[in-house]
Amino acid sequence: LKDQVDAIRADIMKKSKLQASIHAALESDKKMLALPSKQQLAAPSSKKFVPRANMSSYYCNSFPKLSGVAGLSASTKQAMLHGMLDLRKVVVVTGFGEVSPWGNSRTRWEMESYGEFSLEGCIELAWLTGRIVFDKGNWVDAKTKEIVPDHQVKPRYEEDILKHSGIR
Repeated sequence: LKDQVDAIRADIMKKSKLQASIHAALESDKKMLALPSKQQLAAPSSKKFVPRANMSSYYCNSFPKLSGVAGLSASTKQAMLHGMLDLRKVVVVTGFGEVSPWGNSRTRWEMESYGEFSLEGCIELAWLTGRIVFDKGNWVDAKTKEIVPDHQVKPRYEEDILKHSGIR
């Protein structure tokens, strides 16, 4: 049975590698065909590139590394606590939240650290306070329903946000 499974697995891996190499070749062909010609490179581009806020790095992308159970149980602090509580009777409440004069913890940190909001912080506060909504990949003004590009959120809403936040 082991020999049969090994043979089947080897056949699957062989087919998989072949398909992967075919896919890679097709993708490189697509890239080559999509390259602009010399004439297109020489002509000025009519596309306007609009800067976008980097919301993905504004929020936490990764969690900190946690110690394993073995590492925790071997620590001296853990040994001191052994037998003090019956964990079957302990209620654990998890989660956190922060509301401050400057919004949540991220926007409060920006204001206390730098004295101003970043573009991402301004977008977050404008969204939290109902000035803008996110619809189909764009920020939209909640009152006028017009699309507001990311880079225009700060100049458009920051003054009003600052006027209505902070310690008054």
